[in-house]
Amino acid sequence: MNHVGRVLRGDVDAWPVAAKVFLVQGANPAVTAVDQVGMLAGLANEEIFSIVHDQVMTDTAKFADVVLPATTHFEVHDLVGSYGSYTAQVIAPVIERVGQSRTNSEFATGLAIRLGFDAAEFNSEPQFIADRIVAQRGESVQLRAIGSTVQFKDTWPTFADKRARLFVAESELPLPKFREPDEKYPLTLISPATSHTINSMFADTDPPRVAVLMNPQDAERRKLTDAQRVVVRNDKASLEIDLVIDETLRPGVCFIPKGLWLRATKSGLTSNAFAPDELNDLASGACFNDARVEVTMA
Repeated sequence: MNHVGRVLRGDVDAWPVAAKVFLVQGANPAVTAVDQVGMLAGLANEEIFSIVHDQVMTDTAKFADVVLPATTHFEVHDLVGSYGSYTAQVIAPVIERVGQSRTNSEFATGLAIRLGFDAAEFNSEPQFIADRIVAQRGESVQLRAIGSTVQFKDTWPTFADKRARLFVAESELPLPKFREPDEKYPLTLISPATSHTINSMFADTDPPRVAVLMNPQDAERRKLTDAQRVVVRNDKASLEIDLVIDETLRPGVCFIPKGLWLRATKSGLTSNAFAPDELNDLASGACFNDARVEVTMA
C-alpha cells in the first residue's frame, strides 16, 4: 500500500506485473499517500483504468475514469468492529438510500458475480457474517439489540490479563533509533490530525487552517515573522504557505495539518509531498514523520 504510487508509475521493482486497473474505495490517496508528487504522477497515468467508489468528488476521484456513488453509514445495515472495540456491532440505517449509491460490500458482490464468483461467498448480511465468525473462530456469537452492549462492562478483550503492553523485553521487534538532523533540511515536518478532519474527510467543507507552524526560536533564526508567506521545501517538493509562530512546538519541528485537499494551496500540494516513500523496519510501514524540510521567506 505504501508503494502504490510506484506501482501506478510502472516501477517493476515495486510490482513486477504492469498494473492495468486501479480501484479506490474509502480512500483519497491523492492527498493521504506518501511521496505525493509521485502519487499524483501515478494517478495521471493514462495507461491505467481507474475507478473511485466514494461519497464525494475527492481529489483522487478527479483522476478517475469512472466515479461510482457510495453510501454513507446512515444508509446501511451492517455488522462491524470499529477501532478500539472488542465488540462487533450491528448498524441499522436511519435514512433511505440516496440515489443509486451502494455499500462497499454490495459493490464487491456485484463485481464478484460479474467475474464468475459464487455470490454466496460475498453475502454481507449481518447474520451471515456472524455465522461465519462462529465457523471460523469456534466461538458463539450473539447479535444483541442495538445499544445494549457496553464495552468493558458486557464485553472484554480476549487476552489473559486485560492489560496493554507497550514494550516486551523478549520481543525481537526493532526499537526506534535517533537520527541526526539533515544539515540541508534541518527541520522535522510532522502532519498530525486536527479536530476538523478524519484523515482527509471533511477537508472539502471545513478544512483546518492552511499554514505551517513553527517554534519562535526557529523563526527568529530564519528572520521570519508571524503571518508571513514562506516556502517549505526539500528535494521532493516546494510549497508556499502562511507561517504561524507557535511556542508550543519544539525547536526543530514544524507542523502542517494532515488531510488538506489539493485546492488548499497555491501549488496544489500538501504536507505529504515532503514524506518519503521509504518503508520502515517495523512491518514496512509508511514514514510520514520522516519528512525533513527547510523553511525560508517566500
